[in-house]
Amino acid sequence: MARDTLYTSLVSWVKNYIKVGTPAASIPVIRAQENGARPSSELFATLDLSNFSPKGFASKEIINVTTNEYAYNYIGTITVSIQFYGKDALEQLEKLRATTEHEYTKSLLNDAGSAIMTQGDILDLTGLKDSRYEERGRLELVMHTTFRSTEEVNWIESVEINGETISI
Repeated sequence: MARDTLYTSLVSWVKNYIKVGTPAASIPVIRAQENGARPSSELFATLDLSNFSPKGFASKEIINVTTNEYAYNYIGTITVSIQFYGKDALEQLEKLRATTEHEYTKSLLNDAGSAIMTQGDILDLTGLKDSRYEERGRLELVMHTTFRSTEEVNWIESVEINGETISI
C-alpha cells in the first residue's frame, strides 16, 4: 500500500458517495493538517491517515536474484479520520458510513490493498466559527492494509580479521 494510493481511493469513495447520495454534485475533499485554504463550499471533508502500524513479521521474497533485491511485505493497520464540516455534516457522515459495505467501496479499497476492519462512532464536533455554530463531525475507520519495502542486499566482498582485510 502506498499512502497516496489509499488516500486517492478514499477521496474517490467520498466523492462518489456525495454524487450518488446527495444533491451536491461534488464536495471538496482535502488533506487534514496541510495548511491549505479552507474551501468556500457549504460542505467539505478532510481526510487524515495515521502512520502504518505493522502486525506480526514481514514475509520476505526475492524480487531479482541477479541484483539480490528483496521485498518485505507487511500486514498492519492504519487509522483514517474523515471529518465533514458545514451544513448537515453529521447526517452526511452517517450516510457515508452506511456505504462501507457497498461493493463499490469494498472493491475500491481492495484495489488499494486495504479493507475496513472497524468503524468508530460518529463524533459531534460542532463548534463556534465566526460567532456562529458550524456543524462538524468525525468518523474514524481502522483499516487492514499492506505495506511493502524493498532493499538490495550486497554480497560480502571482504572482511577484516585482526586488522587485516581479506578479500573473499
